[in-house]
Amino acid sequence: MELTRRLLDYLLSGELTPGQRIPSERQLAEALSTGRSTVREAIKSLSLLGLLEQRVGDGTYLSRSTSALLRQVIEWGILLGEKRLEDLLEARHHLEVQLAGWAAERRSNEQLERLRALAGQMRDAPRPPS
Repeated sequence: MELTRRLLDYLLSGELTPGQRIPSERQLAEALSTGRSTVREAIKSLSLLGLLEQRVGDGTYLSRSTSALLRQVIEWGILLGEKRLEDLLEARHHLEVQLAGWAAERRSNEQLERLRALAGQMRDAPRPPS
């Protein structure tokens, strides 16, 4: 919990801009004087809360949608403790599933075609080197 708060402070300190790649787990572990597994768990928690975006094979990025309100919500979740944070994450998951369902039900044909085109662009995009 303390590491997550320290990582949050670092991420929102202004050193990184929204959309920027964050340092590697190894670099963060060294900078924060902790183990990589602890950093990995903190990154996972902050990703679930929407502060970080993990891209397979490309790294982890600071979310583009950072705001003062998001920071407050995350800090409240951290202050509530691990069990309450799990409850908050579970609630967020259920809300997102419901919202995604409503979006799918209420989409127009034009929106569906746009999504298909974007999915095709993603599928056809060159892959970064491994």
